[in-house]
Amino acid sequence: MSCFWDSLFRNLIQKKSFFLINHYSNKEYHDLYRYYDKDIKNVLDLSLYLKENNKFTHNVRWNGEVLTKKQLEENFQHVKDYDVKTINNGYLCSTFDPFLLLISEIYNVKIINNYMDYKIIYDNINSRKEITINNNNSHMW
Repeated sequence: MSCFWDSLFRNLIQKKSFFLINHYSNKEYHDLYRYYDKDIKNVLDLSLYLKENNKFTHNVRWNGEVLTKKQLEENFQHVKDYDVKTINNGYLCSTFDPFLLLISEIYNVKIINNYMDYKIIYDNINSRKEITINNNNSHMW
């Protein structure tokens, strides 16, 4: 059960050409293409890529709020400590999720997470594209 990773993979990697070509100039496209590793072929590759490119998410606002130093440190540590061997066991996505913050930082995207009746927004100050994901207390799509 890897619905979290499957949803992210679908929204980021499989749509990368559409995302880049339709939202960036030629120069910007080539500058940004380095973030879209051509070797990401599945959810394991994606999770490894995120771990390898883990960083503090200074450019991301969570529901409009700037993250504190403590939050930045804890999010970085969470990604660093994540065991990629557990992907198929499911991932408990939180409403303040370190991976969603990191994805927003790395890919310069705004992520809208519709969690049941709540909208949770991860907004990169440099975002030009918006990704919407939906989830409840047991599944993401």
